[in-house]
Amino acid sequence: MQYLVEGSIQRTAKQFRITAQLIDALTGRHVWADRYEVPLEDAIVARDEVVRSLVSSFPGQIERAESARASRRGIDSLSAHELVYRGWYHWRRFTKADNAEAGRLFAKAVEVDPEFDRAYRGLAWFHAHEFEHRWGEDPEVALELALDNARKALSIARGHYGNYWALGVIHLYLKQFDQALAAYDKALELNPNDASLLAGSTELLLYMGKATEAIEHVKRAMRLNPFHPQWYKAFLAAAYFEDRQYDNAIKTTELLIGLGLPNTHIRLAASYAYLGRMDKASAHAAKVLELEPDFSIQRYAQSRSYKEKSDLEHFMAGLRKAGLPENPPLALPDKPSIAVLPFTNLTGDSEQDYFVDGFTNAIITNLSKFPEFFVIASNSVFTYKGKAVRINEIGRELGVRYILEGSLQRSSNNISVHAQLIEAASEKHLWAESYEGKPEEIFAVQRDLTQQITSTLASKVINLAHTAVLKKDDTSLPAYELYLKGSKYKFGKEWFEESIRLLERAVELDPDFAAAYASLGQRYLQLWRQRLADNPDEALRRARDAIHKAFTLDQQDYRVRLYLAILYQWADKDVDLALAEYEKALALNTNQADVMGMISLNMSFAGRAQEAVDWIEKAKRLNPHHPVWYDWNGSLGYYMARQYDKALLGAKRTLTVYPKSISVLRILAATYVEMGNMEKAREVAQKMLEIDPGFTLSGVRNVPLKRKADRERYFGALAKAGLPE
Repeated sequence: MQYLVEGSIQRTAKQFRITAQLIDALTGRHVWADRYEVPLEDAIVARDEVVRSLVSSFPGQIERAESARASRRGIDSLSAHELVYRGWYHWRRFTKADNAEAGRLFAKAVEVDPEFDRAYRGLAWFHAHEFEHRWGEDPEVALELALDNARKALSIARGHYGNYWALGVIHLYLKQFDQALAAYDKALELNPNDASLLAGSTELLLYMGKATEAIEHVKRAMRLNPFHPQWYKAFLAAAYFEDRQYDNAIKTTELLIGLGLPNTHIRLAASYAYLGRMDKASAHAAKVLELEPDFSIQRYAQSRSYKEKSDLEHFMAGLRKAGLPENPPLALPDKPSIAVLPFTNLTGDSEQDYFVDGFTNAIITNLSKFPEFFVIASNSVFTYKGKAVRINEIGRELGVRYILEGSLQRSSNNISVHAQLIEAASEKHLWAESYEGKPEEIFAVQRDLTQQITSTLASKVINLAHTAVLKKDDTSLPAYELYLKGSKYKFGKEWFEESIRLLERAVELDPDFAAAYASLGQRYLQLWRQRLADNPDEALRRARDAIHKAFTLDQQDYRVRLYLAILYQWADKDVDLALAEYEKALALNTNQADVMGMISLNMSFAGRAQEAVDWIEKAKRLNPHHPVWYDWNGSLGYYMARQYDKALLGAKRTLTVYPKSISVLRILAATYVEMGNMEKAREVAQKMLEIDPGFTLSGVRNVPLKRKADRERYFGALAKAGLPE
């Protein structure tokens, strides 16, 4: 014997006081207790009510006790009964993960005992939840499986009310209302005092449009089982909503917040919307999307089994009023995705719309030149012009991670543009900038400002993508995210080798990924250039192979041309051939500030010092939040142009990030020599030798300075700093 029921009756002058308790006979633990007070004059009638209430309470309490007991033991040691009890423990937690675990346990119980009706009934409820909450891959298949398992349970035990109950629910979800009603009636005939069955029948009444009757059913169930589970209240709240008692629906539903029951915030959003309390409705709608980002009204409607279309429309209209989205979101692309909304015309003159719209289109066109991005076409974004639509809704509808919005104001002597980047899902502002221009050359201003916005935005979005992917475990990343993680620049042998590992996995997964091959070649080239490779000749060979492979795959990707130029510049010391490839890269993407930064370095090597300065300053102007290597390249350009203060500043900025970079320290030492500060120059030279004791000038004469005069000046300054030949 597993459980005992004991109790007492006490009579006072006016009433009987009845107590009852359920005890686990094996442990002596009190599972449940209740007390009833009955007036003397109603003793006979009340006796029957108390008995029904006690009988109704026992099965649920025993089942919970058994579920808790089973949940504490290993699965392999459980009997079919215990597996089912443990399955119900998870099933009642109303989460996708717990429902999946419940299904696994019910299926295991069937393996242990293929003739156990409760195991099949559990599987029927598991699949019913998959359908109702859209937790399975195919809701219709889930419903078919639910029906099959319910019928199997009934074929094994036709006398158990629970099998008819499960069958009734599934017929309801199939909108077979007559069969559902017949199954519920049979279940209630077999067990008229089961409070949970009575409460569960509320769902059928609701979908059949009998809200008032449903309220009475669930209240009666609550009287039968005063210690009822919280889902009784969920059905009562649903009945109040369908009966248009929105205040009662809200009061009852708010008792369920935080319990993890499905539909809580959905019902609150619709109820508050019908009462016109839009602040509350919007807050609960936002919570719905936070808990279920893929939520849509159309998808939700598919799991509602209303008999009358008007009842379904009543619920859906409330959700629309609350601002919940009609359709499911589009899947996000692998690449960073962005939509540029039509800029707002703040000129006060609608005749200027053409200019503002042209500005928006120019940004879209410029961004589209970046193969790193997925950019929404202008005809799609212009459907939002002049409409008040929330950013997160636009992001869902267009399937993008980022939204750029802005405004333009134009007067007789000034053009002012404001732009801001927003993460669509969270509506968090990630970046904002203002730009000014003179209107004399109106289209030149448009060109310059759109270039600046595009370049800065591109850099920002790429950095955000890198930051996001660096937080992920790379064991399960797709090729594109491996590429992002591997192409994120850090300095040092360990990082270069880790980057190579990631990029090699990327090209294994996608052998036609040109940009990944190009980045892979660049990493090998950096190992060779920085004298960090264990086998320099092998590193250079692999650099050539990877970059040439990228070139055969895609000659129109600016990144491929960029890394081919770097290969020519460093490995072949051919600055003219390198410049030709840099120019091709820039022609493919005229707004790429990184390419401009590399052209600056090329100009320094070619002996065109002022052009080197011009290119790095243009790159910085286009990308104000540039990476530190712009300062690295710029410091050499300023050195060659004899602008030593700026060279010093650029080198020092770079060293705050890469304090052990020999190439930057070389520029710093040479600059100090040219400025006549020999003490500082020798300090820097000594630091270089501490970092790399084997450093010699002969080992770095591969720097591709084209002009003899530049080589003599640069290496002569390093020799004066005290560095050995």
